[in-house]
Amino acid sequence: MIWMLDTDILIYFINRKTGFEHIAKRMSGRSPGKLRLSVIPLAELKFGVENGEFRAENWRTLADILQLFQTDDLPSATSARCGFAPS
Repeated sequence: MIWMLDTDILIYFINRKTGFEHIAKRMSGRSPGKLRLSVIPLAELKFGVENGEFRAENWRTLADILQLFQTDDLPSATSARCGFAPS
């Protein structure tokens, strides 16, 4: 089964909100090919990082989290127009 996570769930997981352990448990043991992230939540996460207070730290955190997922990123020209730093 392929799991496609949305932005809210990912932010909840990244910020380690109460109960994030349940998400981690459900994701554990899944291969990167089974955990997917579409271009929309990816763009939303990148926008949040770029416009947040702790950019450098948040880019590192996002890079670490993205290793868990198979992602379809925005083309680099589109990313530049959206104001995203290169990933």
